[in-house]
Amino acid sequence: IIIPNYNGLSFLPRCLENIQAQTFTNFEIILVDNGSSDESVLFVKANFPGVKTLVNKKNLGFSQANNQGIRQAKGKYILTLNNDCFIEKNFIEELVQVTRQSPDIGSASGKIYRIIDSKKTNILDTTGHIIFKNRHPANRGQGEPDHGQYDQPEFIFQGSAVACLYRREMLEDIKLEGEYFDERFFAFYEDFDLGWRAQIRGWKHFYQPRAVGYHWTGRPIQQMPRLGGRLDLRNWHLLLIKNDRWSDLARNFPKIFLYDLKRFGLSTFLHPSLFLGWLQILLAFSRAIRQHNKIMTSRKVPDEEIRKFFLENQ
Repeated sequence: IIIPNYNGLSFLPRCLENIQAQTFTNFEIILVDNGSSDESVLFVKANFPGVKTLVNKKNLGFSQANNQGIRQAKGKYILTLNNDCFIEKNFIEELVQVTRQSPDIGSASGKIYRIIDSKKTNILDTTGHIIFKNRHPANRGQGEPDHGQYDQPEFIFQGSAVACLYRREMLEDIKLEGEYFDERFFAFYEDFDLGWRAQIRGWKHFYQPRAVGYHWTGRPIQQMPRLGGRLDLRNWHLLLIKNDRWSDLARNFPKIFLYDLKRFGLSTFLHPSLFLGWLQILLAFSRAIRQHNKIMTSRKVPDEEIRKFFLENQ
């Protein structure tokens, strides 16, 4: 279980207590601290001595923290877990059982609700990742009251790394230039990127609604619109450059262009700080093209298998 942490002291007790209450008990916990200033590490060492801690001097981002933990982990399966996500006691057991059903199931995720004002709600945070023909990436069901509309176990595009179980074999198969999650992304869409690469390599993702968790909303990255906006803009474009077929981009170009213009083009003029995001795309472009070529040459499934995940626009 990999827990990236940045000043998450207020969440860690509940997060770790819920892990220790799991019905599945054969696991190790690795906390990767990204330069916290709130004594998170001291608290964990004093109160949860069985947790292995990796300490960075500064915030290296969600992607790199997870990669550090994965490299240190010994397990056949890797659960990425946000420090502000609290899982029910059968969460890990349900997901492990799912992945054991077939060797081509590379990852699994469950039904995550929102915590609002410190209280559990029946408002959904995510039931997995979906993507539309205009390449809008979204958390399925986000913001919807749960009326049982996502109670069907099924294969989907991918799950959110807020609480997602990955088969180690899959992670090793899809890693790119030594990285599982793309460390250039820092945060935002790094799990979409990993999941897209997995689908291209023929790994499936299963959604198991019996695995339930709760995720705190309104965390710090959402409270920093300039940083969040730049990451959103930069990483969305890199996501497409790396993983999309040029022919598929051309096929859906009008939809993609209008989405890009509406979401990023116009907002750039309203928020000039976003120009830095465009510059960062240019700086990362050659690397993204190199990775695109590697991803495409290692492709194991026909294009139609990927296209089926592109849903009609919202």
